[in-house]
Amino acid sequence: EEKQVESLIRASMKTPGKKAGVKSRTIFFRSMLVTAVAASVAFLILILTPGPTPDKLFSNFFKPLEDKILVHYAESSRGEVQTGVQFYFAGKYRDAVDMLAEQLNTDDPDPYISLFYVLACLEAGCDENLTNILTEDFSGTNKEVMSAISWYLGLCYLNQGESESAKDILSELVLFENPYKRRAKKLLRKLE
Repeated sequence: EEKQVESLIRASMKTPGKKAGVKSRTIFFRSMLVTAVAASVAFLILILTPGPTPDKLFSNFFKPLEDKILVHYAESSRGEVQTGVQFYFAGKYRDAVDMLAEQLNTDDPDPYISLFYVLACLEAGCDENLTNILTEDFSGTNKEVMSAISWYLGLCYLNQGESESAKDILSELVLFENPYKRRAKKLLRKLE
């Protein structure tokens, strides 16, 4: 009798065990299938979603009001230049453009006037080709000002949709120590 009970217990234990094993394998394979499908969908979304547009990158990196070099110049400038720069920092971009434009057409262009004119034009939505202004010969200008001009020239190119020209300018900017080096590297990575 004990042998019969023992064999009945073993038989009853084997049957549910097999069913539980089949059930657990089915659940495992279903969960793996769902995970694989979810990973594939996520991968396709990443691949098919375009990167940031030049407009979006421009708006993310164009922050002249936070630029220490420009703010320092605004605090130390005098005379008519100061008025145009003050208009710029007051958000009166059209007035800044008008004031600074008068001083652009000289035989010896001031790099700061050129830079603030371009910045005011960008803010005011001018349609002129601003890159020509920033590519003038500013020989004798200190490295800090030249790095600011290069940074904003790269952003001008980006704003005009000329990503390759922007990359060229930014690539030069990361070759030496300057206040824009870190931002230029970051922007270059996003342009790749």
